Amino acid sequence: LSLLKPHNVFKDYLFKKNSQRFLTKTYYDSQSGMHVPIHDETKISVYMNWSNKFIHMYKNQDDAFEVKEELETLMSSSISGVFIDSTPEFPRDNRNMATLCDICPPNFSIFSWNSLQNVLCDYKSPDARETLLRHAAKNLETTLAITNNDNSEPWEIANEVATLIDTTSGTAGNLVWINLNRGSKVDADDILRLCEELSYLDVQGPTMKSRLVVDTIGGNNDFVEECMMIGINKFVVDSVDQVESCVKIVAEEGAKELVAVR
Repeated sequence: LSLLKPHNVFKDYLFKKNSQRFLTKTYYDSQSGMHVPIHDETKISVYMNWSNKFIHMYKNQDDAFEVKEELETLMSSSISGVFIDSTPEFPRDNRNMATLCDICPPNFSIFSWNSLQNVLCDYKSPDARETLLRHAAKNLETTLAITNNDNSEPWEIANEVATLIDTTSGTAGNLVWINLNRGSKVDADDILRLCEELSYLDVQGPTMKSRLVVDTIGGNNDFVEECMMIGINKFVVDSVDQVESCVKIVAEEGAKELVAVR
């Protein structure tokens, strides 16, 4: 007689089903009808503000090669992408951006007003909805930009952002960047109140916390820690030194880790 126990097919089914539940990285959002990524607060991503370092290179292969090497160096420092807050003025600016997007490493993100990867859009622009839908139709990701010179109340900003995301069925505004203008006075408490107000929003598609990208106010560690406590996991820095500060904070938090782009 065989000493093997009968094979329980139903038990195998339950194990497989529960395993898939815990291993899945998406969930079904009933508002948008989409499967969206689960927001993992323990995975911290860091981006570089490159607004003042972007050079024209579309005519010079040597310049393009140097920029490519610099992007690769940023990526090796666990930087996931660059934000370029420079408004294009001439046709050459678009050709230059096309070159940058073409030479950037795989999985590295370029955010700008004329990017071919992730397009910045002013949330207060009168034609913001039409712009977002137009880019989404071209399979371009979009990022809503909020500046600290906006005199609106946090709840007013949150309402406008939520309306934009919901009226585009959650497909536009993949990220929401709180862009703190360099050289201007920034009140960390005011920015935190705005972050909290935005985090409370229940919008179609991915959660607001998973969309939020926040400048670190010149590497303000206390501010970054507060943001992490809210559940924000994406930050924009001005230098590699500030990346090291984020690494230190992540290490102190214990359960969090800096995402390395590969």
